[in-house]
Amino acid sequence: MPDFDGAVLFIEEMTTSPTQAERAFRHLAALGVPVCIADADERAMDALARELPPSDTVAYRLCDVADALQVYDAISAFQPRTIFHLAAKKHVKYAEPAVRNAVMTNVVGTWNAVNAARKSECVCNVVCASSDKAVAAANVATPLTAQNTFHMPALMQPDEAAQAMLRGWQQGRFEIHFPRRFSLFLKLLRWLPDRWYFSWVSSAVLKGVKK
Repeated sequence: MPDFDGAVLFIEEMTTSPTQAERAFRHLAALGVPVCIADADERAMDALARELPPSDTVAYRLCDVADALQVYDAISAFQPRTIFHLAAKKHVKYAEPAVRNAVMTNVVGTWNAVNAARKSECVCNVVCASSDKAVAAANVATPLTAQNTFHMPALMQPDEAAQAMLRGWQQGRFEIHFPRRFSLFLKLLRWLPDRWYFSWVSSAVLKGVKK
């Protein structure tokens, strides 16, 4: 279970718009937890650093997760107990046109982070989230979900989602919900016979798109 004595956040797609991982970073920093963002996006880190300047507990490091040596060096330099590996090309419409880049980030990047943690003597916990969908069904209000042409029920605000994410990891939960009422409802639907389930899902999706 993460004790948050230290953390490195690998955020490959961090932009100047707030991401869930960035908000988690802010929450940890506000708690006084030593945190470091290791990211390939120098401009995004510079923008965040203007709000949260480097200090004894806040650090930034330029790092490409697809480069094993850079990942290992970032861990060696910061000496974290907990690694949050959150770098992922998770949006299909952006990943498909650049498949190699997506594979290097999602697959090779994850291997690099886990392998570097395994080789280090400081890391006790590794949290990998290839995307929010890998944790549980997720409805979080972000700039990307705002572009959807369909209705998204039970939307969580990013701050709520970040707090739920950190709370779930700290408590060692098997699943983290964004939000719980939405993901539990989807789980209950799976008890329906396939014909009923797919009929309801198709109807709900079409209805949402029309809205």
